[in-house]
Amino acid sequence: MPKRRLLLSRQVNVSMKTDLRETAIAFCVLLLFGLALGFPLLSKGFPVNGHDFWAHTTWGGHFAEQFWNGELYPRWLMNHNEGLGSPTFFFYPPLPFWLTALLSPLFPDESAPVSALAWVSTGMLVLSGWFTYLWLRDSVPARAAVLAAAVYQVAPYHLLIDLYQRAAFAEFCAMTWFPLILFAAHRLSQRRQQYFLLLALATAFLTLTHLLSLLMFGPIVPAYAALLASPGHRLRAIALTVMAMGVGLGLSGAYLIPALTLQPSIGMHRLWEGHGHYRQHLYDWERVLVWGQHIPFLLLLMLSIASSIVMAILLYLLARPPAASAHEVQPSGARAQPIHFWMLLVLVVGFMLTLPSDFVWQILKPLQRIQFPWRQASLLTVALAALVAQAEANVISDMSLPRRLLVLPIAVIVSSWLTLTTLHGVEILRQTPKPELNRLAHDAWEYKPRWVQGDDFQRAVKHARVADGRIPKARLSTEGKISVERWRPRDIRLVIESSTDAVLTVHQFFFPGWRALIDGKTPVQVQPSQPFGLVTLPLPAGTHAVELRLRMTPNERNGWLLTGLSAVGWLLCLMWVVRRPRRAQGA
Repeated sequence: MPKRRLLLSRQVNVSMKTDLRETAIAFCVLLLFGLALGFPLLSKGFPVNGHDFWAHTTWGGHFAEQFWNGELYPRWLMNHNEGLGSPTFFFYPPLPFWLTALLSPLFPDESAPVSALAWVSTGMLVLSGWFTYLWLRDSVPARAAVLAAAVYQVAPYHLLIDLYQRAAFAEFCAMTWFPLILFAAHRLSQRRQQYFLLLALATAFLTLTHLLSLLMFGPIVPAYAALLASPGHRLRAIALTVMAMGVGLGLSGAYLIPALTLQPSIGMHRLWEGHGHYRQHLYDWERVLVWGQHIPFLLLLMLSIASSIVMAILLYLLARPPAASAHEVQPSGARAQPIHFWMLLVLVVGFMLTLPSDFVWQILKPLQRIQFPWRQASLLTVALAALVAQAEANVISDMSLPRRLLVLPIAVIVSSWLTLTTLHGVEILRQTPKPELNRLAHDAWEYKPRWVQGDDFQRAVKHARVADGRIPKARLSTEGKISVERWRPRDIRLVIESSTDAVLTVHQFFFPGWRALIDGKTPVQVQPSQPFGLVTLPLPAGTHAVELRLRMTPNERNGWLLTGLSAVGWLLCLMWVVRRPRRAQGA
């Protein structure tokens, strides 16, 4: 018996050393590959020609400025819109911008937003590969998991479209959390209950990064967990997965509740009208031909989606193991990768991108909020990684002629992805430097408070300017003197001298929560000006101190309460998980 135990112990040690070596090699490979893909950004900064470049760099600059001035969660961007303010981060998820804010002091002031976004994007690219490896390593050999993770990093919608072309910073970062969520759900479905905590955290990270990605990806997770669970535990797996994701939503309540409940205060509805209406972006052959002829970006997008679907079909054929060798594909004790599930997802997404799927969009109305149906290509990327992993695992065990014939077109598709990525990377390396933070840039029109009339901010900004072109902090309707004693986000103090009753206009946009006190004791009603939506209040004659604060709304308080309660629940679960092994050892 002692010899057998010693031999078993040695085998376990050898296995652990092998796993550690494989894990270290995988991490180094994915780190170097991610850094290579992100090299153009690290060299020249966030893509200047990307569609959303100005929005994210401007938001990032203002967010970091207020963060380092002591506001840990900036919601009201006081200096945005040329100093008139913006409620952007009442609605936009903050997590990616917390990361850029933390990095901003490492760069010169002028380049901080562009450089910080570039480094965070590259870091997220590396992490997305690493999380994909962790997720798939439970099902396939290390080599197959590394290859699948690399494909996830370089897949065209993830890198070429979302990052290089669109500069869609938040949506790009959201794809980092997809494989981490699937990893946690996979482990949880195998009755490893400590991964309940990780699934809750990963769901919170996704919610705080990009809400539309959660809307698309969320329903897939319980179905995936049910598929992996043993037949007698599927309902339990679904329940635990849904509960964990619910806790994750609760953890993000401080962001989520204001973002959902305050939307009537801005023009958010316009996102889903006109060009933003989902039906304008469902494909049929006529639109494919017209768009491809006139709009290069849409042609590139359609080619990337089409090539991903074709590659998924080839991988599915390659991933189906021969019956005689099926037992050799998976490591001992592991479940076969649910390739049918992922192939079904690919087909569903492909259908949902086309005009005949319109009746489904009409039934599932919440899906209309994703605005552009082609955003679902992010789900294609996840499915591709899963199919690549299983296909590579089969190739390792069986390299017959039919499999070689399938590998060739797959290699051609991946080579074309790498070529296009390289060409766009070179374009980024050649990009012309521009002012990294344009303080004259106006916010996206969907974040315009509803009291500001017109299609954009231009009229309000023009109205606020005085003769010399600058915008003062405030103005009076009559002759008088204004002194600024405090001008901080959501907290303003002015001293006003006026010989007659007057109307004070403070050059910040009106938003629910603005409250005013005169001389520290007399509340006065704050109203939006017409038609520009600026903060106005009546002021009696004389010298008065006016304190104006954008107080925490009930929506914010409820959000923080939900986050606090969810955090307490999460910590109690953590204590239970930590103490459980000790009780087991005592027993």
